[in-house]
Amino acid sequence: MSPLEDNTLIQRLTNTVHLLHKDNEDDHEDKNMSNILVAKGVTMVILCTVSIAMGILPMRVARRLKWNTSGVENPRSMKLVSLLLGFGGGVLFCTTFLHLLPEVKEGLEHLAADGKLPELNFSLAETLTCTGFFIMYLVEESVHTHLRKKQAHRKENSNKDVTKSTNELVENGQTLANCVSGHSHYNGHGHSHHLPVIMDEKDDFVISSLRGLLIVLGLSVHELFEGLAIGLESSASYVWYMFAGVAAHKFVIAFCIGLELIASNTRQYLSVIYVCTFAIVSPLGIAIGMFLVGEESATANGILPVLLQGLASGTLLYVVFFEILQEHRTGLQQYISILFGFAVMFGLQILRPANIVAALLWRGRSTVHHILASSPGGPRERRKTSNERSTAYSRHAKSVGAAILRRILSRLLR
Repeated sequence: MSPLEDNTLIQRLTNTVHLLHKDNEDDHEDKNMSNILVAKGVTMVILCTVSIAMGILPMRVARRLKWNTSGVENPRSMKLVSLLLGFGGGVLFCTTFLHLLPEVKEGLEHLAADGKLPELNFSLAETLTCTGFFIMYLVEESVHTHLRKKQAHRKENSNKDVTKSTNELVENGQTLANCVSGHSHYNGHGHSHHLPVIMDEKDDFVISSLRGLLIVLGLSVHELFEGLAIGLESSASYVWYMFAGVAAHKFVIAFCIGLELIASNTRQYLSVIYVCTFAIVSPLGIAIGMFLVGEESATANGILPVLLQGLASGTLLYVVFFEILQEHRTGLQQYISILFGFAVMFGLQILRPANIVAALLWRGRSTVHHILASSPGGPRERRKTSNERSTAYSRHAKSVGAAILRRILSRLLR
C-alpha cells in the first residue's frame, strides 16, 4: 500500500475511534442524567411522604392514648407529652445554634468575599437572629393585645345587654325576685354570659393557629433552601449523600412539630395542613433546583436566602425559649429530655455527609503517607527482598506505561 493509502486508512480508523468514543460519552452522560433524575425524584417522594407520616404520628398516638395537654383528665399523659416536648425543644435548640446559625454565618462570609456585602462593624448573623426573635415576639404580642381588646369590647356589650333586659323586666311589672331568678337563669344558660367563654376559645384558637403557622414557616424557610441545594446537585451520589443529611433531621423535626401542635391545642385539620406544608417545601426546593440547575450562582449565593435563614433562626429561638422551655417545665426529667433531644440532633449533625467527607479527608492524609511509604523506593520498600522490589517496580512500570499510552491515544483522538 502506498503512503497515501496508509494515511487515509489511519485517518478513517482515527475518525471511527473518535466517533465510538463520542457515542460512549453521550451514552454515559445520558445514563448519568437519568440516574440524577431518578435520585432526585425518589428523594422528593421520600422526603414528602415520610415527613407527613412523622408529623401525623404524634396526633394518632395522642388520640389513641387520649392525651390531654391541660393535665386534668390524664396527668400521666401530660407528663409524657411534656417530656416529648422537651425532646423537641432540645432538637430545635440544636437546630438553631448548630445548624441554622453556622450556615447563616458561612453564607454571609461568602457574600462578603464576593463583594456582595460591605464590611460591617457588627456581627450580621446574630443581628438577623435577634431581628427574627423580636419579629416573632412583636407578632404574638400584637395578636394578644388585639384579642384582649376585642374580648373586653364583647364583654362590655354583653353587660349592656344584661342591664337592658333587666330594665325591661322591671318596666313590665315583674318582681325583684323574678329578676334575680331571671339573672340566675342567665348565669346558667344565658347567651350573654357565655359569650366571653366562647371568645376565650376563639382567642385560643387564633393564637394557637398563629403560633403553629409561625413555627412551620420558620422551619420551612430552611428546608426550602436545603431542598434547593439538593436540586442543584449534578451528581447522583451527592444527591443521595445530601438526602441522607437532610432527611435525618427533617424527619425528627416533623415529629417535634406534631408534638408542638398538640401542645398548643391546634385543631387537627390545621395541624395536618401545617405538617403537609412543612413536608412539601423540601420537594418544592428540589424541583426549583432542577429547573435552575445551570444557575447555581444566582440561587446558592443570593442575599435573600441568607437573610431569610437568619430571620428563621430567630423565630425558632423564640419558639424554643418562650413556647416550650418556659410553658412546659416539669423539673429534672424535662431537663434530661431536652438534653437527650439536643444530643440526638448533635449526633445527626456530626453524621452529616459534609462532616463525614471532612473526616475521611483527614484520615486520607495518613492513607497517603502509607501509600507513599509502601511505594517503590519508600522506607518500607527498602526492607523488602529483591524479588518483592522487582515485582513492585514492574507494577509501577506498567502503571507508568499505561499512563503514557493513554496520553498518546488522547492526542491521536484530538
